Amino acid sequence: MIQRRFAAIAAFTLAAICLVNLPNAFAQSGSIELSELPQPPSEITELLKQADVRFCYGPQEKPSSMTMPNGRRLGALTVYKMSYDFHTQSRVQRRGNRQHMVTTIRLGRRGLTCDHIVWFRERPHTETFWTNWLVLHELDHVRISSDPRHEKLFKKLLSEKAPFQQSAKEHVQDAFKKVTSLVDIRYQELDRLTDHGMLDLPKGTTLDAILNPPP
Repeated sequence: MIQRRFAAIAAFTLAAICLVNLPNAFAQSGSIELSELPQPPSEITELLKQADVRFCYGPQEKPSSMTMPNGRRLGALTVYKMSYDFHTQSRVQRRGNRQHMVTTIRLGRRGLTCDHIVWFRERPHTETFWTNWLVLHELDHVRISSDPRHEKLFKKLLSEKAPFQQSAKEHVQDAFKKVTSLVDIRYQELDRLTDHGMLDLPKGTTLDAILNPPP
């Protein structure tokens, strides 16, 4: 039996854009430390811990992957990075007089991890940070990309038989691309339904419905 392990070989960054007509940004830039903010609600506390979220603001802290559609100013941006490790086990299987190699692919102990940077053009007020509509919209993006159902899907795709011509690494990369493409679609759907956070979700629509749409 041949066993190989691959650690932290993949990362993916995707931007979630919130666009508003804002005044000119202040010149200041920097990180927003959780210790500087009021205690968040318990649900948000768990999300921040699970999703490894860092807040920052100002022109100097702007993520390099930022995009800006024409005619609208960028008020906030969520960038996430997914990474994983996996290992393979290969064994020779005999069928009649023929032998062929069977390879099993599994996620490593860390699984599929995701960390986030949430950027604001202007720093939200400290006292009302956790009720600020722009903050809450960006945290909805964080909920999407950190949802555990993405890891379950990734594992399911890895367990499927790879095309004959595909190596184990190519099979993992293909599965990873499918997961991140799905996250991309869900990010876009959230922004479409809320006009990039300027509107509430339509009546009868929930974030969970975006994450788990009917077949």
